[in-house]
Amino acid sequence: MGVNDINKAKELTYKFAMQEGRQPRIMITDLSEVGQDKDVKKRGLKFANLGFDVDICPPSHNPRALAKQAVENDVHYIWFSYKSSNNIVFVSKIVEELNSFERGDIGIAIGGEVQQKEYELLIKAGATVIFEQNSKISDAAIHMLELLLDK
Repeated sequence: MGVNDINKAKELTYKFAMQEGRQPRIMITDLSEVGQDKDVKKRGLKFANLGFDVDICPPSHNPRALAKQAVENDVHYIWFSYKSSNNIVFVSKIVEELNSFERGDIGIAIGGEVQQKEYELLIKAGATVIFEQNSKISDAAIHMLELLLDK
């Protein structure tokens, strides 16, 4: 992460906290069959270092349970590590569950091995933002915070 990107992300985190009275909160999970626990924790640490409150969620294939946890923890975003096109259906199901809790305002951030042809399908399924596998967390944080601040 570049120093300028990190500083901008931290400034936006501070601005959000001043505006909302709390830190931005993100729940991070992995949708793969074999959870990449180490990657999820590393990503969570990077977001925490930028000023986010971070919830690490074990891998789950239960959209209702994930949506319920996101609602109970009052997160602003759920970050999924994307591994296959099978996850497109999962994204639409979790968006459906969030809507059933009247929390369609919780953003869905996707990071990982997304094929170009899958971007539009993920957006239609309800993904708010999509980041390529090698995207910097600071860039992702900046983009997500800008969306939150524009609401």
